[in-house]
Amino acid sequence: MVRLSRRRLAVLAVAAVVLAFGTVYLQVPYLIGQGWGLLQDLLSRRPVSTVREAPETDSEKIVFLDRVEAILEYARDYVELADPGSYRHIVQTDRTAIAYVVSASPEFAFRHYRWRYPFFGSMPYRGYFNRRAAEREAERLNQRGYDTLVRGISAFSTLGYLPDPLYPFMQRFPVDRLANLILHELAHATLWLPGEDHFNEQFATFVGDEGSRLFVAERYGKDSPEYARIQHSIEDRYRFRREIAQLRAMLAELYDQDLSPVIMRERKRRIIEGYQLEFAARYDDEYHTEAYRQFAVQDVDNAYLVLFQLYSDDIATFYKVYETFERDLARTVRFFVEFDGSERDPYVLMEERLTAERLTAE
Repeated sequence: MVRLSRRRLAVLAVAAVVLAFGTVYLQVPYLIGQGWGLLQDLLSRRPVSTVREAPETDSEKIVFLDRVEAILEYARDYVELADPGSYRHIVQTDRTAIAYVVSASPEFAFRHYRWRYPFFGSMPYRGYFNRRAAEREAERLNQRGYDTLVRGISAFSTLGYLPDPLYPFMQRFPVDRLANLILHELAHATLWLPGEDHFNEQFATFVGDEGSRLFVAERYGKDSPEYARIQHSIEDRYRFRREIAQLRAMLAELYDQDLSPVIMRERKRRIIEGYQLEFAARYDDEYHTEAYRQFAVQDVDNAYLVLFQLYSDDIATFYKVYETFERDLARTVRFFVEFDGSERDPYVLMEERLTAERLTAE
């Protein structure tokens, strides 16, 4: 009698689930294709404990693994995020991106194109393990008149259904970026409201941004080069968010005009290119890091702008809650976790509960 290991049983179970949901939701080719990519990663991963003990593991990798362990401990004990067993395995691969994600928006409006998924509801992006498959989906939407964006991603969350692994390229990340990535994805595993992608991404962005700052401050000190770097990163991040909001406002004003598509398209191109040129000219004077320099030369359209909006708009609202709880991140996370299961608009719920907290405090 053949005995299957726990890992192979888990792999077979995932395969069965993917096939079942693919059939039910009539997304067989897509879900089976992505399920196969996920299974390949599951089969090629190794436990961190095994990697640590391997004779070929160098000191740099040990430092990386120690750093991940410290971030996981901080996430669990100080931020009170879920611990689904993620980041305790490493996938053996030479890929520089985990997957490729397609986003889309109408050419003359800021509105997400949405795909539907089992369990998760509709979402404003679709991921592929194969870049060419992502590009084919983008081409399909281009032909229907949508602006599209294909981007490589360095992490994604299975929302706690499976333990998310580490990838070798993460070893090159500075500590603040690594901490932000892990905390962001664990925030998704802690709270995910179906159909509320705007709230979900901004909650995770807030937890990643603030949690990584606190982690670096505690582990390295506020006088350290690591903390100086994260402060510069935060300043650049907020500056760039304002830049994108300004460009979006300029384009929104254009889209409100009654113009032919040909004229609208040409004026849109000139506004974006002019903004990029002006951005490049002042970058060295206004930014501390290299994080956003590429914006001056990359393809920018509505798909790019609505995706950025998804992650970055209304972050200030989350910081208002944070201030209400005296900048205690764990208490703030607990406040939001109480939204789980509610069918109401989370932003309305947030304002109501903030009001109730203020009245209680008085």
